[in-house]
Amino acid sequence: MIDHKTVFALFITCAIDECECHFSLQFSDCFSVEIRNVGIPAYHNPRLALFQVTLPSFITDTFGHRATDTEYYQVPTLFMSDWMNEFWRVRPDVRDDFRFVYLGTKGTWTPLHADVYHSYSWSANICGTKRWWFLPPGEELKLSAKYNGRVPSDLRDVQLDNGDINYIQIDQHPGQAVFVPSGWYHQVVNLTDCLSINHNWFNATNVNWVWQHLQNQLVAVETSTEDVRDTPGWREQCQICLRALAGIDFFEYALLLKYILLTRWPENNRLSLFDFQSLTEKDADGPDQLSPLNNKIDHELIQLFRREPDQLKLIRENTKCWMELIPEVATNCQKELPAWVRLHDFVSAFESLRLVSQNSIVKALKLVSEPLYSMLNFA
Repeated sequence: MIDHKTVFALFITCAIDECECHFSLQFSDCFSVEIRNVGIPAYHNPRLALFQVTLPSFITDTFGHRATDTEYYQVPTLFMSDWMNEFWRVRPDVRDDFRFVYLGTKGTWTPLHADVYHSYSWSANICGTKRWWFLPPGEELKLSAKYNGRVPSDLRDVQLDNGDINYIQIDQHPGQAVFVPSGWYHQVVNLTDCLSINHNWFNATNVNWVWQHLQNQLVAVETSTEDVRDTPGWREQCQICLRALAGIDFFEYALLLKYILLTRWPENNRLSLFDFQSLTEKDADGPDQLSPLNNKIDHELIQLFRREPDQLKLIRENTKCWMELIPEVATNCQKELPAWVRLHDFVSAFESLRLVSQNSIVKALKLVSEPLYSMLNFA
């Protein structure tokens, strides 16, 4: 029996040499990581690899009232960079994040879906057994074609074994955690009473998935309101509808990227003087709660661009510079982001923000200031 305080993350894309207990994990299209000497439960799925994460004792022993900004568990190095939850912590307009505790009785289930923003997620089982179905990206389109353009909510009502739909089915036991890649539709059924810890996040490795998903959602909004396109303020109203549909609009997404770019700027010693918490609390009840944060981040970034142009030169000359810092094995839990992860974030946030600034809707609504646009594209 595996100690419930230890969970194992299951990866979909990996190759396993069971004899040596040696795993080669392809975490993104940029790099792979090797893991050795990892314990394997007897019921492991040979298509999935495992590595260790430690959960705190209070989760499995007792429950109490805890503040949401307290760190109760550590994740592997590859999971540490968490743009979503890091940004949500400093937002003055929300008091929430994307980390959850799920409690469900036997037979309860989650309909077929892709995760919020097409983020990554992991789900760690504390007790009970879940059954998961995974559809690789694109397979949901085959299903929707059979169901009048809609993805069915329950795969148990679908004939999956006739060979035309590619899918993966696993049972998740106590002490295991399942990793869900971006854009993979999945469904979960509690085979017994279950308690699990769940965490959504995105970072440099899947930010392009998030941006593409957000643009696709806007297309859906614009298509559904095409008959009123000529109405004054239509583009602005589409952004409001986008936020209601997708949970975030273009302005918030651009602000998130700017925040990550600022906080990952190499050797940025000014951050100690930049108290995000006091800034976000200052106008927490104002009608436009994100503007003070946006204005401050813009100011800080513009100053950095002007003062340290060599950082931009570094990105343009070698966009893969961060790969030179990757250690041979990067699976241990750490308290701070490693240098290679921070640099990868910095490069990716810059390029992502540059692409966002060039978007026609972003330009039309002036969601990126002209000084910052010029520095992103012409500096």
